Amino acid sequence: MNRNLFSHLFCAALAAQLLVPAQVAAQPSPVQGPPFSTLSVETRSVPFTALTGALSDTIKPVIDAENFALLSGQNARGVISAIPAIGPGFAGGGQTANVDQPNQFFDNVPSSIVYTVSQISVNIQGTWVPVPGTAIVQQGLQIQAFCEGWFTGHGALTYNVVAFPAAYVGGVNLSIPQLAVFVEETVPDFVNNVVTPKLASFGTGSEAGAVETGAACRTLSLQVQPNLPVPPNVPAIIFDPPLRVPPGANQPVVTVTVTRIHRLELHGVDGLPAYKAVEDPILDFFAGFTHLRFELPAMTEGQTFIPTIDNVATTLVPLETGQLVLLGVMTYRDIANVDSAFLTFSGSSGAGKQTLYTPKSVVLTHASKGGPGYEITIEVTMPPGQGLNR
Repeated sequence: MNRNLFSHLFCAALAAQLLVPAQVAAQPSPVQGPPFSTLSVETRSVPFTALTGALSDTIKPVIDAENFALLSGQNARGVISAIPAIGPGFAGGGQTANVDQPNQFFDNVPSSIVYTVSQISVNIQGTWVPVPGTAIVQQGLQIQAFCEGWFTGHGALTYNVVAFPAAYVGGVNLSIPQLAVFVEETVPDFVNNVVTPKLASFGTGSEAGAVETGAACRTLSLQVQPNLPVPPNVPAIIFDPPLRVPPGANQPVVTVTVTRIHRLELHGVDGLPAYKAVEDPILDFFAGFTHLRFELPAMTEGQTFIPTIDNVATTLVPLETGQLVLLGVMTYRDIANVDSAFLTFSGSSGAGKQTLYTPKSVVLTHASKGGPGYEITIEVTMPPGQGLNR
């Protein structure tokens, strides 16, 4: 089913329901967007050919520098050429899986770079001996495209490249030790240690325009669309520019107030408080993508903190899901643990007091682990007549 149609039906079905919370702990919170592109006349595209071209431009300077350095190699020499390619397959979308911040969809483009080493020669007892054939080193990649800030209605297209270790995949006879070291160690090490860090700059500088880096967006998709201004059947990242109406003009506005933070009693099998008798906690609270941070005082079991300032979050409910996600993340100044839990709300109306419990990882019995560590009380307010449906 078309995702946009599904979203319309989903929100319509919710219109008859109350705002019902469901709490889940110790796992990533629901993905909140961005929505898929509308495929309207304003939809813009970045064909995969632009991505491979930008990859080539990004790594070319370090490849050229390495080829110059290899001219004076002591044991082996060669010329490296790099050809980026999309594939294998056509993956489509992915999603973040954070437990300490809100999650969102992204486009995930599987790709690779094939490094061909030619004109190889090795130094055998002072004589440079040519090696027939070419050696192939391959590196898998994922190009991830985000519409960062989509929830404001005016996001920006950005990229992240996830690189996997490069490895020799074949092409030459490795019976010569110098050659084996060169193609199995030297070239892959160069790729992993020099080329891979360079990929962090993908889509910047002269390549930014080719892949629309920073372009204003509100939606994101990864599809083959023959009607788009790209070659037929060539997959492309597609997105819609911001609407010509003020951001949030048609979206439900929700106010969320954190009214109380309470440390619960929780002991391990040793009878001692988990994690410490006195803790120095920090609460990061998200209502949708609106962030509140509470630098809490040192707290003992049973102690309560009542926030009175900077404790109100106003947020927009994403139109494509009609779902509001509230996420609480508890960290500690002197403990490495990250404890998080979330509440989800969906429906057409509802408000009032809700409670969120952040967990702790502690052995309670010899057969179980975990328990509620902090109780966060919140107040959800919606304007009269405001609903979560379109």
